[in-house]
Amino acid sequence: MHLKNQWYDAPSKWDIVKPLNQLAKELDSTRLTTAASSIRPVDPLNAVTDVMAFNRYFGWYTGKLSDWPAALDALHQDWPTRGIGISEYGAGASINQHEISTNQPVATSHWHPEEYQDLAHEQPGWP
Repeated sequence: MHLKNQWYDAPSKWDIVKPLNQLAKELDSTRLTTAASSIRPVDPLNAVTDVMAFNRYFGWYTGKLSDWPAALDALHQDWPTRGIGISEYGAGASINQHEISTNQPVATSHWHPEEYQDLAHEQPGWP
């Protein structure tokens, strides 16, 4: 059961995550609980659910696609025994938009060639 998605600056909402996780377990103890996070990886809130996913946007809103391997290694170092995932990563794509020489699109534009998403998926270290 998914309990939350990327609360950046709403600590007052965070108090509800633990009771929601407990309720989910009471309703169905066989299901894993998960959440998506955009806060710092080591925040205690990220330890509440069974599985944690992170929203990271290297090569889309920030950084470069080549930043992914080090970023994934850092997440694993922060949570070495925990199931983690990437819930959002940008790199939007349109099957109707193509270009031969692919450059990083402007994330807020309407031009998101499919080939740029291919480049994102082909990064070394990408899950």
